[in-house]
Amino acid sequence: NGVIGARVALTTVDENLINPYTHNWFFGVQRDLGLGVVAEFNYLGSAGRNLYNAYNINRYVGDLLDGTFNGFNPSFQQINMVTSTSKSDYQGATIQLRRRYQQGFTVQGAYTFGKAMNDADIAVGTTNFQDAADLGAEWAIAGYDVRHKLALLGVWEMPFFNSSTGLTRTLLGGWQLAGSAIFQTGNPIN
Repeated sequence: NGVIGARVALTTVDENLINPYTHNWFFGVQRDLGLGVVAEFNYLGSAGRNLYNAYNINRYVGDLLDGTFNGFNPSFQQINMVTSTSKSDYQGATIQLRRRYQQGFTVQGAYTFGKAMNDADIAVGTTNFQDAADLGAEWAIAGYDVRHKLALLGVWEMPFFNSSTGLTRTLLGGWQLAGSAIFQTGNPIN
């Protein structure tokens, strides 16, 4: 019945806790399109199972409607239960073009379309599930989902001092200048 005069919070671990695991898969093809252009298409996926989550089992549906937390057992604040019942999925495809020029320039662009789903976005501590009795209702777009991403890269192999010898070539030759940019959609509000 808790501590007299105080509503204490507890954390407990499910006695049937299972180790989480993931399955990953990948398929990719490359093709030389001519004129130094290489195209690449990749598909990848990932599925996480038995992922850890933590939720307040002392909360019932509609408990907070009046702005006050009552709980099943009023002697306790939160009773956080750590379980291994969550899951996640990711599916994504990338199209990439790369061209290497004779003057030491290389340019590359890649577009990724992906979708991440899960039933528990746990950053720190307890996940605030809508209904602790129905965790399956939480299956939705993940908080870390990035639907569209465009990555651009340019590299210039600087020709200076490459024909030199000795210490001059060692210190000043073989340098590269590179730049990159990434444009992506924002994360969903969760």
